[in-house]
Amino acid sequence: MRVLKSITLVELVVSILLVGFVLLGVGSVSVFLARQVANSIERYNIYSQLTYAIDDVRARCISAIDIKSGFDFTGEIKSDLEFNSEEDIYIITPDDDSDNTWYRYYINNSGSLVLEDKSTGEIDILVEERFSPEIEFEYTSGEAPNFITMGITAKSSKNESIVVSRKEGIRFWFIEVVQ
Repeated sequence: MRVLKSITLVELVVSILLVGFVLLGVGSVSVFLARQVANSIERYNIYSQLTYAIDDVRARCISAIDIKSGFDFTGEIKSDLEFNSEEDIYIITPDDDSDNTWYRYYINNSGSLVLEDKSTGEIDILVEERFSPEIEFEYTSGEAPNFITMGITAKSSKNESIVVSRKEGIRFWFIEVVQ
């Protein structure tokens, strides 16, 4: 006699439930990892733009020869910075003003952190508006008169819990920013 072996209904239901739990687990892990990767990419984009902005300010301020509306001795915080500096930041000629231009860093009406070249009217976006950048230029009482601190904060547009802040010192070599 032949004995037929087959799957019972109970075994079939149990196996379907086990496969369902495995797929649910794999799906949950996949969603979690996708969110982590998206958050990491967003944080990296913010950090890259903040670093670019700080490097740009630092490179242009080194050769500044004049500052509009300087800081006072008591310590002051400003949301924009305007100064006269070299047009070509790699060729510094402090005795020759003919190759200089006025620059201004500020948050424009659309909410981007921008660098404006006052002589040409050209505007370079340093930190995009989607990151809601905030900028502060601060002279701290007691510091050297040619040194300010620059702080930039930006928030993710996708995840409000992602906030990146950078604070760096900026030194001016040819002028004193305290007036």
